[in-house]
Order: sequence, then C-alpha cells, then structure tokens
Amino acid sequence: MRRLVLLGLALVALLGGLAGLRFGRLDPAEAVSRAAAVYMAETGGAATDCTGRPEGRTIRVTCAGAAPRVYSVDRWGLRPAVLEGMET
Repeated sequence: MRRLVLLGLALVALLGGLAGLRFGRLDPAEAVSRAAAVYMAETGGAATDCTGRPEGRTIRVTCAGAAPRVYSVDRWGLRPAVLEGMET
C-alpha cells in the first residue's frame, strides 16, 4: 500500500515536472532531480545514485546503482536513453 502511494506521488511529481520543463528553461539540477525521482520509483534506488551532464540541448542523467538507468532530459521532458552496454 505504501509503495502504491509513493508511486502515485512520484507520478504526480513527474507530470508536474514535465509541464514545468515544457514551459520553462531547462535547469540541470531540476533535470537530475526529476530523473532521480523516476529512477527511485522504478528501482527503489537512491537519488544519490544519479548524476547529470549536458549533451548539446539535453541533460544526460546516469543512475548507476544496483539497477543502472540512463535518462535524457530536454525541455520537452524525460525519456529513457539507450547507451551501449547499458539497458534501460
């Protein structure tokens, strides 16, 4: 039950974040925190597992915990990114 509530809150935060990213400037710290929220909801990992770096007009967020994920965040939102040797 608790997990379901947390997942719902993460979904609401994600939708709010997507709306903000669509209409606002892309802030690297915000991009990393949004991707970290999704990572935590998907894997139960920690937000501190995630780091970000700019790549052109996007921010690439790598979460390297027990279940690694890579996300690409641009002003239109968050999407999984596929990198060689790493599954999303």
